[in-house]
This record gives sequence, structure tokens and C-alpha cells, in this order.
Amino acid sequence: MEHLFFILLIVLAGLSFFLVFLGLPGTWLLAAGALLYGIFFPFQQGEASLFSVVGVLVLIAALAEILEFLVGTFGAKKFKVSNGGLIAAFIGGLIGLIVGVPIFLIGSLVGMLLGSF
Repeated sequence: MEHLFFILLIVLAGLSFFLVFLGLPGTWLLAAGALLYGIFFPFQQGEASLFSVVGVLVLIAALAEILEFLVGTFGAKKFKVSNGGLIAAFIGGLIGLIVGVPIFLIGSLVGMLLGSF
């Protein structure tokens, strides 16, 4: 049974890698998969704890999100996007975050459209 969950985690990692290239939350999916695996199959004595491993993954995912935001902002400034456009994109991202909770994947698109008009 543990091998099945391990294979599922590998598939989830591959899916996470693919989702990142689409601009979707693949890093968070990977952290959630590691958490679920750790809950069902606890770490052995002497190994790292579940919360330290998942904590590091969550920290990496949060840093990746911040880096993505900063790169997008500075990249937009390079192409002379107005401050209003940057603010609208930020508001759209927040709306997508809120709407994206009940409507996964569609929330980002709705937030982007609401923020840009």
C-alpha cells in the first residue's frame, strides 16, 4: 500500500511541475501531497519530522509566490505598464485568490478578468 501512495506522490510531483509552467499553484499541490503522504505514513525515528519537511515546502512555495509577484511587477515596469495596470493586476490577483478557493482554477481567470476591467 505504501508503494501505491509513493507512486501517487511521484505522479502528483510531476503534475505539480507541469502546473507551475501553466501559472497554476503547483508548488502548493506538492506541499499538500507531502503532507498527506506524511500523515498516512509517519516518519521513522531519527528522520526529519513531518512538520519540518512540510514547513520547508510551504516556505519554498511562499517564497516562489513572492518571487513570481516581484518578477511580474518589475517585468511589467520594464515594458512601461502603467501604475493603474499594476494595481488592477494586483487587485485581480486578490480577487482570484478569494474566488479561487471555492472554484479551483476558474477563480484565477475570473479574478484576472475582474481586475483588468
